[in-house]
Amino acid sequence: MKVNLRGTNTGAKVFSALFALVLWFHVATEQEYLDRVEIPVTIVEPSSGYMLSSIPPVSIQAYVAGTGKSLLAFLARRLFDSEKSYVLVSLAGLPKGRHRITIDPSTVMIPRGENLQVRSILSNASFTVEIDRKVRQTVKVSLDSLPPFHVEDGLVVAGGITSDPAYIIIEGPEELLSPITSMQVSSLIPSKLTAADTVVQGFFTSPSPLLSIEGQPVNINIPVEPLRMKEFPGVKVTLADFPRRFRGTVSPDTVTVIIEGPESVIEHSQPRQIAVLVNYQMFQQQLANGDTLITPAIQHPKGVTSAGTIPYTLRIQQPDQ
Repeated sequence: MKVNLRGTNTGAKVFSALFALVLWFHVATEQEYLDRVEIPVTIVEPSSGYMLSSIPPVSIQAYVAGTGKSLLAFLARRLFDSEKSYVLVSLAGLPKGRHRITIDPSTVMIPRGENLQVRSILSNASFTVEIDRKVRQTVKVSLDSLPPFHVEDGLVVAGGITSDPAYIIIEGPEELLSPITSMQVSSLIPSKLTAADTVVQGFFTSPSPLLSIEGQPVNINIPVEPLRMKEFPGVKVTLADFPRRFRGTVSPDTVTVIIEGPESVIEHSQPRQIAVLVNYQMFQQQLANGDTLITPAIQHPKGVTSAGTIPYTLRIQQPDQ
């Protein structure tokens, strides 16, 4: 009778290989290794009334020594809780000014029981921090240059744009904050206005992560009205600043003026508020270029968004022509 022992031999071989692998892993991980590890920096803030006026590093890199098992366990735990290892830097009690901070390997916190040791600091072993007085300052909301926004077709911005509140409070380091007298609005929501929605929210972007802005967003009131057009026919053209000896004429000597703008402005505009002027200096410039055609200047009520004439250009006719 023959007995087939092939399966038994194969099983024994697999078991032997696994046992050898486990034994090798055990021996290998019992040896000591060095690993490069990134460890976060935890800052204890300065004493009351003071704050950082510079941004410290968020982490250091260090060589950590230990057995392979300890390093593997340490790295595995860091995947789930990175706060178990950190560098503690206390700034409490330090006065205003610049201070040099040095990280010693002994100050690096590693959980007990890991059997690990920090051998050396590879990066940010020494860095500078600046401490300043913490102040609060009231600054104006600047509306000189708003971010882009659009109004619904057939509408136009009418009147002044205002902010509620007109001032906001910023907190931060005294030296960084003292030059700031106003804050520019960086974004508007919504950015498209309709006749029924003329108040939008204005947001600010801090010029530094060390500055905090209170009271945002603010309400930005952008009044809009229907866009209207009005014609003023037969407006006489006036020669402005021409010398008395000049005997030339302008052709035509009357034009139709068309103005466009907010309804409240256009409806109350009167002919006496409209003037068409041809400036002598502009005429001389055109003449030097070999041309006697000139585009007149238009005086119109405040708030008008555009103005033009029919015809668009005029001709200056001199006596010898």
